[in-house]
Amino acid sequence: MFLRGLGTVLLLGGLLNAGNFSLLDYRLETLKGTKTVDLNAYRGKPLYLTFFKTECRWCAKQLSAFEKVVQSEAGTTIHVVAVALGNDTGRLQKMAERVSFETVRASEKLLHDIGGVSMTPYTLVTDAEGNFKTKIVGYQNSESLKDIISKKEYNR
Repeated sequence: MFLRGLGTVLLLGGLLNAGNFSLLDYRLETLKGTKTVDLNAYRGKPLYLTFFKTECRWCAKQLSAFEKVVQSEAGTTIHVVAVALGNDTGRLQKMAERVSFETVRASEKLLHDIGGVSMTPYTLVTDAEGNFKTKIVGYQNSESLKDIISKKEYNR
């Protein structure tokens, strides 16, 4: 299904390597400091884990679109965490400074468990308990993101 963005929304298909696990079962290092973030702290609202790379111009636009959503009323119903791919810490931190939500570095375990990230931007959506609901491949503008957030099947 194409929305008002350039990406697609794919429902529950062949993602996530073997095992029944919650996407909240990870502790990831932040880019804005030296601490780690326990994703379990985001339990209670759907979580949007959006993966990005510095060399991806659509990723910068995706982070901006999520920032608009977070600043809107729709943003009060979800959590957003940006997950950085790559090793250019300086450039990753500059991108992270442009958003108000947490920005973390992807771990090898997370990448293995989700089956890797073949293209960016790439977003995983969970329900309030951290169970995988869908993935978004490619860019979605803020209006498309709001449409996705409004879908009840992602908010249970």
